[in-house]
Amino acid sequence: MGTSSPMAAGRPDQTPEGSNVQWFRYKHGVVRESKRVLHCAEGSEESRDGTVTSVSGEKFPRVQVEVCKEGEGAPCVPCLLVVLGRADRLADIPPVVSQVPADTLAVMLAEVQWAISDAQFNIVRGDYPLENQVALADKLRRLSHVLHVRAHAMRSGGGTE
Repeated sequence: MGTSSPMAAGRPDQTPEGSNVQWFRYKHGVVRESKRVLHCAEGSEESRDGTVTSVSGEKFPRVQVEVCKEGEGAPCVPCLLVVLGRADRLADIPPVVSQVPADTLAVMLAEVQWAISDAQFNIVRGDYPLENQVALADKLRRLSHVLHVRAHAMRSGGGTE
């Protein structure tokens, strides 16, 4: 996005090296405070329609948002799940996961539980392809990382809910 865009500020300090991720939220007074969660956008090109599109696909009027540093608030659940889903390495998962709310963690646990149930059913039938196994392993790895980061945050006094 161009220099006049609120998304043109430098990338957050904690964003993984080499990525072009911006965290943003509505400016104060635009929406209720409970709606001012951190959203995530990729890229730096200015949109033609004056909007910023989050990684979860939601569009925001550019003039209504401000760039934030990662961790300056609670993350948007859909954006967080997309960021977690795209991470190829544990190092790519942003530190903001220590702020994953309990309800988001519950959703992640349920997704893993469903994937495990599906695996149990299909393995017995001999119908569980490699790509499904890799997808399950990735979900388990991400869940494990989120649990470890949350536990560490809670132990060090930066706890979540």
